[in-house]
Amino acid sequence: MEPTSPELLSLQTVSHSYRTYPAVEPVLQDVSFSLNEGASLALLGPSGCGKSTLLMLAAGLLSPLTGSCVFSGQELSRPHPAIALMQQQYGLFPWKTVRQNIELSLLLRQSRVEDAQLQQLIGELGISGKLQDYPGQLSGGQQQRVALARSLLLHPRLMLLDEPFGALDSITRERLQDLLRSVWQREGFAMLTVTHSMQEAVMLGERILVMGGQPGRILHEIDNSGMRAPAFRDSRESAVVLEQLRRALGEAA
Repeated sequence: MEPTSPELLSLQTVSHSYRTYPAVEPVLQDVSFSLNEGASLALLGPSGCGKSTLLMLAAGLLSPLTGSCVFSGQELSRPHPAIALMQQQYGLFPWKTVRQNIELSLLLRQSRVEDAQLQQLIGELGISGKLQDYPGQLSGGQQQRVALARSLLLHPRLMLLDEPFGALDSITRERLQDLLRSVWQREGFAMLTVTHSMQEAVMLGERILVMGGQPGRILHEIDNSGMRAPAFRDSRESAVVLEQLRRALGEAA
């Protein structure tokens, strides 16, 4: 990894609109935040406040109408090879095997992975023995693990997650949150998560930004630096942060 300043991603006074001919619909207004190397940030707020639009800006898939979006010291105007995006619907091709889906991102970058490395990764993610299966043969949790494996093989400096576990049952969701936290702390990539879930924001964000309004803006920032602790999920500290989020969301409604 090349040396950089601690600040990896910076969005400054970003505004964005969508054209719904003949009108223009503003979705973000003067949003600013930054994310350091290896840190995690969660964006939480009601539907329609611009969370996913912010994620697309951070991915280089959209350009702000005003303001700036900077990654690793350079203006972000297109997708960057050090940024991985994991979307809500997994993005798996049903006609490709699990192995083909996992290796697709590497293929697009004309890169390869050693079989031992792949086997180690899928073993950790709990999908050993599934490489020749197709997505339709997998559970939702297994499909999400495949999508996560595909992103992790890129060794990103920044992982972007859009409602990553929203479609899963509560038990599977908690297990995958814990798995993601473990991999994040070990690998040291930065993580930006968009979610509707207060509980998920508490588990995946060292800082939590509460968004609201139309156009969307940041209304509150909540410190959650204790979330790296192994027993954080059932701690008194997590319950305190959750209550802070409830109050903040009540004010944002």
